[in-house]
Amino acid sequence: MKMRKTLCFLIALALIAAVCVCGCGHSAPAAPSGSSGARSEEKWSGGTEPSSAGRQEPQSISGAQQWKKPEDWAGTLEDFHTAPFDPETDAPVTREFTPVDTISVSGKYAMPVITNETPLEDMIVSISGDDVIILENMLASAFATDYSCLPLRDIWGNAQKYDYIPVTFLRKTGESSYYTVCKVDGGGYAYFFFDRLRDSESGEYLTTDKTDIYLYGAIYAEEMHSYAAFANLKVGDSIDRVAEIDHKAYFDKTAVEEYWLAGKKYAEEHGNETIYAKDPMFAVLHLLNDGVLQIGYQYEDPDFDAVYDESKDPAYTYDFSNYKIIDMQYYPDYMVKPYYRLGEADMGLYSTASNLRILPIDWRAAT
Repeated sequence: MKMRKTLCFLIALALIAAVCVCGCGHSAPAAPSGSSGARSEEKWSGGTEPSSAGRQEPQSISGAQQWKKPEDWAGTLEDFHTAPFDPETDAPVTREFTPVDTISVSGKYAMPVITNETPLEDMIVSISGDDVIILENMLASAFATDYSCLPLRDIWGNAQKYDYIPVTFLRKTGESSYYTVCKVDGGGYAYFFFDRLRDSESGEYLTTDKTDIYLYGAIYAEEMHSYAAFANLKVGDSIDRVAEIDHKAYFDKTAVEEYWLAGKKYAEEHGNETIYAKDPMFAVLHLLNDGVLQIGYQYEDPDFDAVYDESKDPAYTYDFSNYKIIDMQYYPDYMVKPYYRLGEADMGLYSTASNLRILPIDWRAAT
């Protein structure tokens, strides 16, 4: 998929500072109707093995590979708000297929083919790993933000404005909860989630139109794990320890590193001051056989504290292995409450939940 490369230092800074704030007014997608938003949720700091009856050993997802950063990585950022789709010169990504089933949804806006039974391999298209790194982190904790509050109609259909996610189909998992899947070149799969916007406090939908759906989350996955695989993790463990369990954490670590380096490069090239965040934080999601695990990280290094100065560039190089776990939240029913505030002493989670369930047809072990 063709994508225009545009640096955006503000987005890099927002990522490194891990400003987990929901934008678009007070709205954020949450649980679909029929699911009140009340979910099973376990706050877990490790050391006690969770229940694992009947859970599988880790396996690769069918067709997935372990992604590695390309040697020719450019280190640039995407700002899809400044990379419009031009219908006169750009061709949307499409793939012809005959759906096994079709699900009809009525409303104001056109929708892609909605099918829950057509095999993934008949519909899926590829996306590059660097594209997913950008998207996964803009949508880091599966909720609408100022950067991700985009309606489906802006990225698919006759009124398409932006060209960065190829949507060739949708799966339906709730009244207005959907997702699509892309194969990542040289890696695993990227799952992109859509829903109507909700009020972040009441959880009520802000519209009755079931076709007025927005992109609100993305998860990258290579392997199938159960929650029990993470049982020995604890607060204070490095992101490298998490990557030993689930290789997708390497992908997330690379994302943060490349965003930071690209933002630093942009600042230097434009004569701007490089801002070193004292307590940079971010959160990632692990899609599991038996739920979703959300892990929050904070940068911890005494040497950095010794040289940190808010007003000038310290003589310091970030070591991204110093990202340490500060919080873990487990959601066995795939209804995820994203962080809106992430801090060791001041953690905040939204009261409404986002549906991140994947159908079994798109979650199969390699044979």
